[in-house]
Amino acid sequence: MAFTGAMIGGLQRMTPATRWYRLRAALMRARGYDVSNTARIVSSASFAVGSLEVGGEAFIGHRVNVYGSPHSRVVIGARCDVGPEVSMLAGTHEVAGSDRRAGAGKATEILIEEGCWIGGRATLVGPCRVGAGSVVAAGSIVRSDVPPNSLYFGPRASDLRPLPS
Repeated sequence: MAFTGAMIGGLQRMTPATRWYRLRAALMRARGYDVSNTARIVSSASFAVGSLEVGGEAFIGHRVNVYGSPHSRVVIGARCDVGPEVSMLAGTHEVAGSDRRAGAGKATEILIEEGCWIGGRATLVGPCRVGAGSVVAAGSIVRSDVPPNSLYFGPRASDLRPLPS
């Protein structure tokens, strides 16, 4: 009997929250993701993205959610720490007419380079790259690239534009 992605995901969520990391990594590899054997991913993390890479000694915390299309890509580098309830959104839509604004779907990518720390409840919206050694503070919204060895904090909702009717 072949296991489907949903069945493997269910097995992953049934493992103890903060133990059995190697089994969880093996289950994720069985789903087609490139996950290092030394990555530590808690069982409540959720992944629904086309391509996922997780480097060695990375830690992905409780209730992290990674979303995207079947063509989206998310890379979490070696020695990265991702805090609880972080959201990574690697898919979006074109802006369409006023009768339904979410138009055609579009795949993006999120790249988190080695040694980064993503604080709890941060949101990363693709496409974006978090440079090596950077910190994204808790609750921040990342919508563009973060330079290496930087501290990024706060929401960035200042780019407001009117939409056509």
